[in-house]
Amino acid sequence: MNRHIIELQKRVKTLNSAEVKKLNKYLCDLHDRELVFSRSAGEIEDIKLAVEDMVERITSKFVEYGDGQMYEVSQKYLVGSMAEGTRIKEPSEFDFLVVLKNLSVPGALEIILIDNEKDCKNYLTKYDHAFKHAHLQAKDSNLLKTFKDNYLIYDRLIDKDFLKYIFEIDLVQSSIRKIECKTIERNTGTLSFYNYQTKHNGPAFTLQMEWIPKSSVKSEKLSISIDMVLAIDISHHVARNEDTNVPQYFDQLKDDDFCFVLPTSYAYHDHPCFKFTFTLTEVKLMKSLSVHHMACYRLLKYIVFRCGERVSRAFPSYVIKTVLLGHSLECFEIKNFLACVIEIIAKMSITCRHGNSAHMTERTLFLKDNFVTYENFDEQEYQHLIGFLTKIVNDNTIDNGKCVNELVSNAGIY
Repeated sequence: MNRHIIELQKRVKTLNSAEVKKLNKYLCDLHDRELVFSRSAGEIEDIKLAVEDMVERITSKFVEYGDGQMYEVSQKYLVGSMAEGTRIKEPSEFDFLVVLKNLSVPGALEIILIDNEKDCKNYLTKYDHAFKHAHLQAKDSNLLKTFKDNYLIYDRLIDKDFLKYIFEIDLVQSSIRKIECKTIERNTGTLSFYNYQTKHNGPAFTLQMEWIPKSSVKSEKLSISIDMVLAIDISHHVARNEDTNVPQYFDQLKDDDFCFVLPTSYAYHDHPCFKFTFTLTEVKLMKSLSVHHMACYRLLKYIVFRCGERVSRAFPSYVIKTVLLGHSLECFEIKNFLACVIEIIAKMSITCRHGNSAHMTERTLFLKDNFVTYENFDEQEYQHLIGFLTKIVNDNTIDNGKCVNELVSNAGIY
């Protein structure tokens, strides 16, 4: 375990009950005053409905782009923090999983699980750490005709680049141009495009919107980003129990029967590699968390963010989420935020190491060795994170209200 965490744990053990109580009140005040939505429930719901309506308008035009059978949409799922109820401060970011209909039909594709180095040269990556992923082989005769000229690499394997940004730009821009009404009005405000540019965010494409409330007295104008990622539903090809990180959650996965594949990163250009995601089950699990652990998750995201960009990259919210869900299975705490936050960070310090080289993996609850994006970091990232928490502990005698105001001053929200 990281030495900075051990030192902090020793420091916390020296606190008396009154100090622990005061620290937890401070964290509770920070959460309740700064990390929850300040807009009315009615306005939050209007923003959510307006965003969903806009996504429906855009994706309904996908079928008119190029060969319609390639980009026709069967379903759209709101995922991420807005779906989980873990968004901090403002409803300013929405994430959608957009499922391609004809590629998701059972039998259209052969799902080839890659779990050995003979089947894919990308199986072994940095530090000789292996990551399971999938290759998709076209089987349906219509799909073979569609893909043969542009997107088949060899052995009828689909090149994941057909879902990547270079094609999505034109797909989305074409769809936006075909929308008759580009503004959505609700009871509490209006949603419209901030601009018509499409940005790249990992496997997703991002649109920038603007929400203008009808009452400028009650709330302010809000910039909203919408991330959409094209996915293929392979729920008929469920992960195996022996592959899971947290076996206790596997029954939930089987009951939900939701599994998707997404294109891997740009580092693997011209390859047929897709990574697995079980995001719908993860959303359900996050929504089932206790109020206490939901607050711990928001606090952890905020603390990591406040430590700067390098720490945020080293400890992305997905890793915090994965470790916290595992922690919640064994923890019945309902008041001691500090104990849970430190315990989760301690577990992250173990999760985020491999051999003697520190690195970050996008581990999932349901696949021990999912395809990953690496983020190298060193002891300094841990030092920043633990230093921030240590300052909170050392400042526990400061007036809580004053301390909260000092901590959140000039802080961004994510």
